[in-house]
Amino acid sequence: LSIQAENSMPPGLQPAHKMSIVLFLERVYGIPDQETFFRLIEEAFLPDIRCATILDMAAVSESDLALALNRYLCNSVIPLMTSHAHYFEDCDHRSSLLESILHTIYRLSKCRSLTKNQLDSVCEFLLAFASTLKPSMMTPLLRKLVHDVPALTDQTIVPLRMLTQWYEHCSRYYTISATEEEKRLTMMLFQKIFDALASRVCI
Repeated sequence: LSIQAENSMPPGLQPAHKMSIVLFLERVYGIPDQETFFRLIEEAFLPDIRCATILDMAAVSESDLALALNRYLCNSVIPLMTSHAHYFEDCDHRSSLLESILHTIYRLSKCRSLTKNQLDSVCEFLLAFASTLKPSMMTPLLRKLVHDVPALTDQTIVPLRMLTQWYEHCSRYYTISATEEEKRLTMMLFQKIFDALASRVCI
């Protein structure tokens, strides 16, 4: 997506147009199978989500384009992916795609230009998506959360909710079958969270 200096929309298919297309696709045709769903994510949704994360890091994070892209993603794409989260179950053969989805949308949750409602939409997807994953798929993200969660900013509400649900969902696994690294990451996460909370109380 090109960005014009005058902060106007670029020519071509704009986020509002894409929003209408996604709505038409879902209501008229539906998403009949897992492969159709994954193809949409790979070829249409993930590239736009990556664009949103890039724009948020640039000086144009409050531009018309960036804000319209956020609206399109959080009002159309993310809710559609949430409502079809069952397609993520039992698809170990697409582990690379699952990993890409997890990390890309987690990066989206850190975008400063998201509104509260948009952040809630992203959070609901991540909760639904994570509930379909095997513990090994979450380990790379847990490594990131060790550094991100202790900040306790508005954005950390998403990983905190993810961690709460994740450890409730997989408590038996982490008690009995977790690897040494998974146990170490778990201890580090909880220690850093408690330390961050304690430091806030002392301020």
